[in-house]
Amino acid sequence: MEQQPRVSVSESMFDSILARIDSSPAPQPMAKPAPRINVLQKLLGEDINHLPWKRQLGDVSVMDITDRFPGQQEQVVLQKLVAGGKAPAHTHRGSETTIVLQGAFADQKGVFNQWDFVVLTDQDEHKPVAVGSEDCITLSVLSAPIKLTGTFTRLLNPFIR
Repeated sequence: MEQQPRVSVSESMFDSILARIDSSPAPQPMAKPAPRINVLQKLLGEDINHLPWKRQLGDVSVMDITDRFPGQQEQVVLQKLVAGGKAPAHTHRGSETTIVLQGAFADQKGVFNQWDFVVLTDQDEHKPVAVGSEDCITLSVLSAPIKLTGTFTRLLNPFIR
């Protein structure tokens, strides 16, 4: 068994440590977090739940806000899926980047909750379902329109912008 080396400590070391602790400033209470600024509400001028939504298909409503981003090449849309509602099966003709602003939805890739991001391409087909008791509201940036893939809904593709 190895013997630990001895360390010499002066007799005043303990008193010196205690004095230093006593002279340290007291910890400051944590500041309250700043209230979250609703940037989207400022941009739109009203609460997202009270927007002039346009019913798209079934349980899905949309609001195109591309015009609020001058020079933007991609389409910028808010989408609302009613609580428990289903979106039609679709894929994308380009890319879609989405952030969940309220509620949650599930699809073949998993469950996406508030503040989750989802990036989809033309290789992804999905059929989102709103989960939970509140409407799911998302903000999406699309490089091209969606492409409906359901048996009957695909007949609507020529009319989708």
